[in-house]
Amino acid sequence: KYNDETDIPLVTDGTAWLYLTGPGFCWYNNDESSNKDKYGALYNWHTVNTGKLCPSGWHAASHEDWTVMENFLIANGYNYDGTTTGNKISKALASPSDWISNTQPGAPGNTDYPQKINATGFSALPGGYRITMTAAPFKYMGEKALYWTSTEQSKSYSYFRQIDYNTTGVYQFNYDKRMGMSVRC
Repeated sequence: KYNDETDIPLVTDGTAWLYLTGPGFCWYNNDESSNKDKYGALYNWHTVNTGKLCPSGWHAASHEDWTVMENFLIANGYNYDGTTTGNKISKALASPSDWISNTQPGAPGNTDYPQKINATGFSALPGGYRITMTAAPFKYMGEKALYWTSTEQSKSYSYFRQIDYNTTGVYQFNYDKRMGMSVRC
């Protein structure tokens, strides 16, 4: 539900999702019982753009909000190696569990630097996303945490942030507004 208690449309059909021009949400693999409590919903950007997704007094983080947070964390030693330059903060934002294992130093999927795991309390989970295709539309659970921003890039694209199991940084991209991603308020 939106913060005004109206329903957000639940869209499970792949073709319907592909042609959405308004708000919609789903659960990863359309499996509410397995994914709701742990990962939450995946929303298209049109849902974020309503301004009614977050609780009253809160808002979906903008591109600028993310940039301010990232710069603060880097400057204050939240990089996995304690340095204050370069973007190496993914481990400090990542939940300590549920990431696919890997050997990349300082990445969320590596158990090195245990003091830096979720040092911020942000607890990013690798909930994957829903892409705009009808066959195998759900991808990357365990590998990627993707968060829409409230900032539009163009008529068809909006900015988002991405944390991967095998990289050290938080990356910014823009993509099709019809994608299903997580949101942070």
